[in-house]
Formats: sequence, C-alpha cells, structure tokens
Amino acid sequence: MQKKFKVFISLTFTDLEEDRQAAVQAVLNARHIPAGMEPFKAGDT
Repeated sequence: MQKKFKVFISLTFTDLEEDRQAAVQAVLNARHIPAGMEPFKAGDT
C-alpha cells in the first residue's frame, strides 16, 4: 500500500488561481491529498 501525504499548497488566492488549480491537480494525480488555506479564517492577533 502506497503512503498518502497531505500536501499544503500555499499560493495567493486571486492572482494565482490557475497555478493553484494546476498544483492541486498535480497532487491529486500523484494520489496524494491537497490542502490549502481555505479552511483558515482571517483574524485579529
């Protein structure tokens, strides 16, 4: 059984959308799990 990795994709959201989609697709094609910034909320710190 091949090990699956969660791969964090960190690109700016609006100006690199096509690049982000290509990166996500490459991770999926390699049968790994893409992860990104979408679940995180902006907040005051």
